[in-house]
Amino acid sequence: MSQRRGKILIASHRGKFGASVVENTVTAFLLALGQGADMVEMDLDRTADGYIVCHHDPDMRRLFHREGKIGEQTLAALQKLTLYNVYGEPCREKLSLFSEVLQALRGRTMLVLDRCWSFWDEVDSLVKGAAMEEQIILKYYSDDEGSSRWAASHPEYLYIPMLVRAEDAAEAAALKKHTSVIGAEILPESPEDRFLDPAYIDMLHRNGLKVWCNSLTYSNNLIFGGGYDDNRSLQWGGQAGWGQLIDRGVDIIQTDWVFELSQFCNFFAFG
Repeated sequence: MSQRRGKILIASHRGKFGASVVENTVTAFLLALGQGADMVEMDLDRTADGYIVCHHDPDMRRLFHREGKIGEQTLAALQKLTLYNVYGEPCREKLSLFSEVLQALRGRTMLVLDRCWSFWDEVDSLVKGAAMEEQIILKYYSDDEGSSRWAASHPEYLYIPMLVRAEDAAEAAALKKHTSVIGAEILPESPEDRFLDPAYIDMLHRNGLKVWCNSLTYSNNLIFGGGYDDNRSLQWGGQAGWGQLIDRGVDIIQTDWVFELSQFCNFFAFG
């Protein structure tokens, strides 16, 4: 994979969604692959009766227009509920089961699993049932000792810890000696953040870690990538946003704009 577009890999954030294509669904993941994603990031949740579904939020307000949590509902109850699209209109799509995603993506791409560290054992059972261990990357916060212990005892998976502090890089590098940590996610808050210092990123590379950085733009108050985010890239050209991350040595960019970043990366590598 690292040979594609030079060294730049694209992670699709919750798949490619919009209009009546709902995030974290099989449809969204397949669309992301068609637009040039190298891997698809997804969030997992667990229903009251133990089924693993793809869902991000801590509650059901945004996608279901109702109070409550996924963990308080049975799968049968959830499948009867209406999902709402980005316009706030009801749509035909339903939540995707993680087992359905595994079946749809077998042999096709890497699956980056987020927000599921509290039930990794159940995820592990489904992945091994599908014989897809080699397609899985697990994410967790670097200060989560329980997840670090689980990772150390399950070297069959790949891991990308999210660095809570710049100093946590040493722990990620140390864990790499015991399990399959392939990279680290940096969380810069500004262009001057230590996370974006080329010397810091070079240090991660010397420790054998690829560098993952989000370029997401959630709102005016929540911008990732130290400000070198998706909106900046779309409004001012890729070099003003994504290109700045690439110039500093970022290896994997997670975006909501897969096709546009793919086009920019192709030019960056070969133009």
